[in-house]
Amino acid sequence: MDEKAPEKRCMLFRRDQRIYAMPVTEIFEVAQCDHLFPLPVPDPRVAGLVLSGHQPVPLIRIDENEGLSPRIVVFLNLPEGKVGIPADEVIRVESLTEKAMPPLTAATRGPILSRWPGLLSGLGRVDGETVQFLDPRAIKPGEP
Repeated sequence: MDEKAPEKRCMLFRRDQRIYAMPVTEIFEVAQCDHLFPLPVPDPRVAGLVLSGHQPVPLIRIDENEGLSPRIVVFLNLPEGKVGIPADEVIRVESLTEKAMPPLTAATRGPILSRWPGLLSGLGRVDGETVQFLDPRAIKPGEP
């Protein structure tokens, strides 16, 4: 018997022409990105630091467009600490069904998934477009 996957309550956002879904339970703040501070030592997984209140938070890379500063930051509170995810636009909050990711090869994985294994956990559809589900448990900011 084929059971339907449960729906997840997610925030949909756009970054560099892609739509992503993040479980709302992981999000503690969404804010305009006023300034991106460079890291003293470059990290290919982190674009720089942004402020949440007065606290610096790493802004992780989810795309390869290094010159594209985010307009919005989606802040997550993870067991390892707070991180920011870049966004160009917040679309809405919606309940979606996540389907399993097809197997990825080294060629289709790309540099971002090599840096953050497991970051893309599945796919969905909304308004006729593909949505990529992000799994915040894959983000380990303290690990190389």
